[in-house]
Parts: sequence; structure tokens; C-alpha cells
Amino acid sequence: MKGVFEISGASRYDDLIAERYHFPRIYLRAAQACIGDWIIYRETGSGGGRKAYVAAGHVDRIDADPAAPGLYYARISQFVSHNKVPSELSRLFPPSGMPIHLPTNPKFRPRPEYVARHRARFMGDLH
Repeated sequence: MKGVFEISGASRYDDLIAERYHFPRIYLRAAQACIGDWIIYRETGSGGGRKAYVAAGHVDRIDADPAAPGLYYARISQFVSHNKVPSELSRLFPPSGMPIHLPTNPKFRPRPEYVARHRARFMGDLH
């Protein structure tokens, strides 16, 4: 997983997190780095949010918003809402975060060697 996308019940963006994540240009480079990889969604505390990791998705591409210059959509596939993290990924998430459920089909999960190689980087990013 390369990124954490924040969501909020009070968001002014056109998010439909199972399909698209709407964001401003300032985050474009970071979002482009996630193309072809998994992200996790973190729900913020604003708007009554749980301040927790609530879902995951695969970023397929980034499209400019044709109706709003300076805004973009990350197109999401393989969306999964929270449930249980597979054991080989459990150390990626801080103890206070809610776990998520990745696809049961192993071909859609990050490979354990990928996770092991990047675990230290992600632990630092998520705290």
C-alpha cells in the first residue's frame, strides 16, 4: 500500500469512495504515485467521523475533473470496507486503527515480500 486517502462526512468533494476519490491539485503528485497500488481510507474526526482506517481500494488511474479546474479524481477498483486484516498485513496498521479486509483472492492482495520490504516505511507514514 502506497497511500492513505482521508475521507470526511463533512467533505466538500465529490467522493464516492468505492469508485472515486476527489481531491485538489496540491495532492496530485502523491495520488499519481499510488496508481497501480492499494490505498487505505482514513476517516477523519470532522463531521462526526471515527478517526479510523475504514476501507481499502486499488487506484487504477487519475482523471482531471472536467467540471472543476484544479480538481482530480482517483479512480478506485477492488474496494473493500473494513473487517479483518490478513495476518501478514496486520503490522501495517497502528493498534488504534480499525482493521480493514483485503480481498480473499490472493492474486489481488499485496505479496508478503512486498509488505515486508515496505513495512518500516508504512509504519512511519501511518503514525
